[in-house]
Amino acid sequence: MAASGGVGLLIEELGEQVRVAAPPPDPGGRVSTVLAWEPGAAGRLVPGALVLGINLTGEAGIRELLARAGEAGCAAVLLRDPGGDAAAYLAEAAQDAQVGLLLLGPAVPWTLVLRLADDVVRGRSGDAEGGEVPLGDLFALADAIAAMVGGPATLEDADFRVLAYSRFVGHMDPGRARAILGRRMPAEWAEYLQRIGALERLRTTGEVVEVTGGPHNANRRLIVSVRDGTQVLGVIWIAEVDRPLPDTAADALRQAAELAVPHYRQHLEMLTARRRRRHELVRAILDGQGPVRRYADELDLPRGGRLAVLAFTVATPADLPAGTWERIADHVALTAEAWRWTAVVTRIGRTVFVIAHLPRASDPEAVVRLGRDIVAHAPAVTGQRLYGAASTPCTGVQSVAARRAEAELALAVCGDRGGFVRFDEVRAQVILHEVTALLRDRAELRLPALERLHAEDERRGTLVPTLRAYLECGGNVAEAAARLGVHPTTLRYRLDRIRSLTGLEPDDPDTRLACALLLRLAPEGASHARTAADRRGGPVSAGRRSP
Repeated sequence: MAASGGVGLLIEELGEQVRVAAPPPDPGGRVSTVLAWEPGAAGRLVPGALVLGINLTGEAGIRELLARAGEAGCAAVLLRDPGGDAAAYLAEAAQDAQVGLLLLGPAVPWTLVLRLADDVVRGRSGDAEGGEVPLGDLFALADAIAAMVGGPATLEDADFRVLAYSRFVGHMDPGRARAILGRRMPAEWAEYLQRIGALERLRTTGEVVEVTGGPHNANRRLIVSVRDGTQVLGVIWIAEVDRPLPDTAADALRQAAELAVPHYRQHLEMLTARRRRRHELVRAILDGQGPVRRYADELDLPRGGRLAVLAFTVATPADLPAGTWERIADHVALTAEAWRWTAVVTRIGRTVFVIAHLPRASDPEAVVRLGRDIVAHAPAVTGQRLYGAASTPCTGVQSVAARRAEAELALAVCGDRGGFVRFDEVRAQVILHEVTALLRDRAELRLPALERLHAEDERRGTLVPTLRAYLECGGNVAEAAARLGVHPTTLRYRLDRIRSLTGLEPDDPDTRLACALLLRLAPEGASHARTAADRRGGPVSAGRRSP
């Protein structure tokens, strides 16, 4: 099969190393992205994706992947060729799912396939070599650096996420393969570099760091940071492979790091523009403005999926610098990514919002566990204590604006509790919060009798806290008296005093409800002070009048 683009171009590049078990619906169509799908993966498949089924062996799991890829409109699925009847069965399953199926030979490294597939996505020919590197083309830059230094190159950003890597066909040790397939430096490498002090040198100097004895008997590495003045833009890795690196490798890598600066700058500018665009789209969906279904497609959110809105804010009322808010938003986004959830994040004022696609098999508490994880690790990562709330789930992106309102309402009452809550858990508090907010803005919705009671308490300081305790205890005299630290007879005397002074009847259900709501607007400082004084003085005897 020959084609000028899309999956057909990848088939041409791989040649005899791949065979077509089920033709893609559109061999020359555009491949939107490349997804590495491993056992236990919970990521979302998107239209036009080329899915690499890495280390998948069970027939049931593969059939499920083919079915999901067909539902999502993926371009094709690429698997290791199982041979024999198994391959025939999978070809039949792919045809039923209406998705292309490519079977890869046993000796072809996944990293080579991933690089060729990345070239297809970017519309580049795998044969293009030499010439000036286009500004910002990090894959072309990686090839050029590999040629300069003498070993395969991997380019990462300042957070060690893989941005690009050079073409390489020979033997590759597990560290480089895992970094490329996982799109970031493996955790064991981060721990090793931290332990030997290499991370600190990369952060603070422009030296070329030589690393030997890495995890899993790794080959020798040369690593250097790409620096724009004092700012670290990223990191370049060179791996030693079948033969030693040349003696000039360190000097060549140092020179390559300087040449890489404008390319990294261009990449960061493009990344900033993309982030700005994504933030605009997320805000539009949260506001329910514009063609939200089209915006969801651009953000790779399932327009008809099961979604929830999470909202986070800081515990401090102090103004925070923009850089701190960026760290908070990045922490939220990276935690969702670590959970392998499809989620988009933006900040509006003092609130960081997440629109999260709930995994198909997730239980109702999964979103709470994610939120609590974000809150629990925030102080160590961002230096700020967060609290947050989640909406109820909804189906379809057009319902997100209503769920945003739920998350904000829950967040407003969460401050006193801290931690992370679901809207369903705090519905009652939300209702009271909204009603009291209405009362606060409507001066005509007042009880003059309560105003007289507040005025009387300017002198006596006992009647308002007495009424408040009586109402909060559901009209139970003994319980209210115990709360205030007075004798029940004293409390009854105070209630009689309230009746005679105001004309209010605390035992009337409507009066009790109205008073309870309006008392939520009043400051409680005086009542706390009086309650403490009552407790210091001890219970008042049955025949003694309260002062």
